[in-house]
Formats: sequence, structure tokens, C-alpha cells
Amino acid sequence: MAKARYWLSRGLFLRGLGLVYAVAFLSLAAQARGLFGTRGLLPIGAFLTLQRDAAGALAPLRLPSLFWLDASDGMLLAVALCGLAAGVALVLGCASVVATFVAWLCYLSFVTTGQVFTAHPCDLLLLEAGFLALLSSPSLAVAPRFAPPLPVVFLFRWLLFRVLVGAGIGRLHGDPCWGSLTCLPDYLETESSPTSIALLVHALPMPLHRVLGFVALFAELVVPLGYFGPRRVRHVAGAVTIVVSVASLLTTNDGFSSLLVVVLSVWCFDDALVEKLPFVREWLGDSDESPGRRTLLGLQVTAAALVVASLLEMPRTFSPAFGDRPSLEPFHLVNVYGVVEPVERTRSEIVFEGTWDDVAREPAHWLEYGLPCAPGDPMRAPCAPSPYLRRLDSRLREASLGDFRREPWVIRVVDDLLRENPAVLGLFSKDPFAGKPPRFVRAERYVYRFARSGEPGYWHRELVEDYVRPFSLKDPALFEFLFRKGWLRK
Repeated sequence: MAKARYWLSRGLFLRGLGLVYAVAFLSLAAQARGLFGTRGLLPIGAFLTLQRDAAGALAPLRLPSLFWLDASDGMLLAVALCGLAAGVALVLGCASVVATFVAWLCYLSFVTTGQVFTAHPCDLLLLEAGFLALLSSPSLAVAPRFAPPLPVVFLFRWLLFRVLVGAGIGRLHGDPCWGSLTCLPDYLETESSPTSIALLVHALPMPLHRVLGFVALFAELVVPLGYFGPRRVRHVAGAVTIVVSVASLLTTNDGFSSLLVVVLSVWCFDDALVEKLPFVREWLGDSDESPGRRTLLGLQVTAAALVVASLLEMPRTFSPAFGDRPSLEPFHLVNVYGVVEPVERTRSEIVFEGTWDDVAREPAHWLEYGLPCAPGDPMRAPCAPSPYLRRLDSRLREASLGDFRREPWVIRVVDDLLRENPAVLGLFSKDPFAGKPPRFVRAERYVYRFARSGEPGYWHRELVEDYVRPFSLKDPALFEFLFRKGWLRK
């Protein structure tokens, strides 16, 4: 039997990875100024200054980033566009190690310095997959000269295995309703940013929810074992993973995690199967070269080291007490995947409101700001499925689960809305005060649920409490809070 080759598989993977990079950097280019810019919510420049004061000359080693050179708004945009160009180059077939390294380094620069806004699981997954892509493209030529050897193929399958098994174990440890197959309705309603398709799936009867919940757990805990099985078993396992991941992508707007899982699943298929796709061989070409002994030995040693490092981290995956985002610092080469958290039974959201009135108490007339994909207005339809990660929407969803003191930057959002700061307002989809700043701004916590049959709109919501009480720019409490945090605007 002929030895399996992965030249075409690698070509599809690198183009898919380039697409993920392009989406990720496109979202960063659009949001970086408001999130990390000089007038953003958590400026990278100020963060690096604090890190340098605390760690001295070792700070750049602990937080590797291009932004040590310059953290201006222009630099943020330049790094994002540079990463976007590298991603597009990968999509177009310029799959040299140079393109993969540039994309990886630019993304690492954001993740290590973006603080809470780059703490999303998909950020770590992209960094680890991007580093493995360097190993699959060891040639400095425009296109790799030989197919990736089996140790590299194994690393990608091992990463995919860890991601899915970690997710499955995290679910079972996080909430017993997954074991009883009753979680899915609450999960669809409360997790991430549901799509219109999620609303339709939510309306299905409970027996079907149980079936879908079982399929999800089976795909995460059993199917990944097939990645290391015989050829046909690998093909079936890869196909099941792709189908389930596409379903996840269609029901939740939670970044590009599901898209990246689809791209990683390509490594379950060898060239004998991939070449059956129309025009693939003409598109990706071929090569008869083999890696040299030194290159092969280097890849084998690197693969062994990464596997050992990931095995040392595996106990955290199987423990219900592992942290949110442990990884092999400072480059996040080996991460732990899966979140041990109970499924929320109610969906809470933070909604910012402002008023022009002279007093903040009733009967003040409050107008609501809108975020691109957060529920917000109950009459607005959920966003269409997309791998585009809206980082402020996502982080505010996390902040709504606790007190604002856990996420103090929310107060800075209030201050910036009072000032009509264009950098931060660019993160919102609706500003009812354009051109005339409000006198007071507050943040309200609402509880949302999907609208039932016969109810108007897409959501039903009820006010729970003031998440942040009304503030004005003249409020001494606001000044004192921002002063203590070092967040006063010049």
C-alpha cells in the first residue's frame, strides 16, 4: 500500500488558514483604534509602559510584540494590515514560511498586549495553529517544495483532538445538564451571539434537542479518536467534525473558532482523497521532492517536544478546576482548550443609555446605544452567521455575568460616551447623540430570552438593575475612579 501524502492537504490547509488570518486581521484593523489605540479603552502603549516599569528589560521577553517599537494608532493599523496582507498571500498560494511567520508574529503582537479584548479562545487556537503552519512550510521559497512529513501531520491532528476533547470535557464538568442532554435550549439562548438560525433551532421540541446535544458530545468526545485510526475512519471522523463545526458556525457568532476547526480538519484527508475534488491538483500543483535528513530530524524533534509539552498540560483539561487560558508562555505555543462553566439559564446583557436631560432620575428620557451583534433592541433581528469577531460585544457579554468591578474598563466606556470619543463610538452600531454629547450616561443590565410564538420582535427583555449608575462628566466619583486607574483623558 502506497504511503499517504499530504501535499494537497497542506495546500488546502494553508489557504484556509490564510482566510482565517484575513478575517481575524480585518476585524482587528476595524476595531484596534477603539480597543487598544491611544484614545481606546485599554491602550496598548499605556499597558506596555506599566509592564516595562514592573519588569524592566525583561518585559519584551515576557510579552513579545512588535508594539514595543511603537504603539501609536498608525502602528496598530500597519501591523493589522501587514497581517491581513500575509493572510491574503496564503489564500493566493504564496505559502512560504515568510508569509506564515509574518501573519503569526503580527497576531502574536496583538494577543500578548490586547489584555481582556484578546482573551478569546479563538485567539490562542489561531496562534497555535499558525505556529504549526510554520513547521508545515519549512521552505523559504514562494511555495513549499515538499509534502509535510508525518510528524507534522500528527501535530495538527493532535491539536484538533485536544480542542474538541477539551470542549467536551469542559461541558460535562461545567454543567450536569449536558450529561442529561437538556442543555441545548439554554445554551443556544445564552451563549455568544446567536443567529436567526439559532432561534429556529431553539424552537425545536426537546426530544430533538436531546438528539442534537448527544451528537455534539459524540462529535467532541468520541469522533476525535478517529483522527488516529485507519484511513477510512479518519475520513469519516474529519467529515463529521466539519459538519458539526459548520452547524456551530451557522448558529453562533462566536468568532472564527468553528471556521478554524473546519480548516484543521483538512489534515484528516490525504492526497488520494483530496485530489478527487475538481481542479484541486491544477490549483495546488505537486512536487516529487522529499525533505532532507536534517530538516526531517529537526521537525521530528520539534514535534516530540510539542507533544510532550501538551501532555504536561493535559491534566488541566481533565480537571474541573483548570484556569481560563493557561498556555506555554510567552508565545502561546501549547494551550489548554475547554471552559468549565455552567450554562446560564438566563441571558444578561449590558445596554448603555444616555440622556440630554438635566437630571438623571425619572422622568428623564433615556436613549439607547446599539452594538453591532449584541441583542440590544428586541425588535432587531440577530446577526447573520459570520466568523467576524466583535470583541466589545463579546467582552460585554462576559462582563454582564458579574459586577462591573471585575471589568472596570466598562466605566471608561461610560466616560468615552459622555465625551463622544470617536475612537470608542466606532465600536458601536448606533449613537443616538451624534454631534451633541449626552449629559448623563448609564449602563443597564437586562435579562433577555428569545421571543416566543406570538410575541413581537426577536427577543423579550426585562430590566434587572443599574449595572453602572448614571454619571456625568462633572461627577467627582467618576473623576476619582478614572484618576485612580490612570485613565483620565487629556
